[in-house]
Amino acid sequence: MATEAYRQLLEELVPDDAKGHAYAQLIALGMSRRPSKVGRNVREIGDRTEGRARQAIDIGSSAENPLSFTVITTVAGNEP
Repeated sequence: MATEAYRQLLEELVPDDAKGHAYAQLIALGMSRRPSKVGRNVREIGDRTEGRARQAIDIGSSAENPLSFTVITTVAGNEP
């Protein structure tokens, strides 16, 4: 529900804006000028309208300490 409201509002033109900007355009301009002040709110809107950004996760594998997996399967009727 909030996601759809954000999407609609971002597309709307800002009332009384001389250049006819949409809310999304003004948010982008604000981020380029003061990223630390508006970042959290913009991140919230972005997460809801575009999905969260992917994150890299380091699981500690290296050439000296490679990651290994053990796969255990069972076949119906042949349980170990």
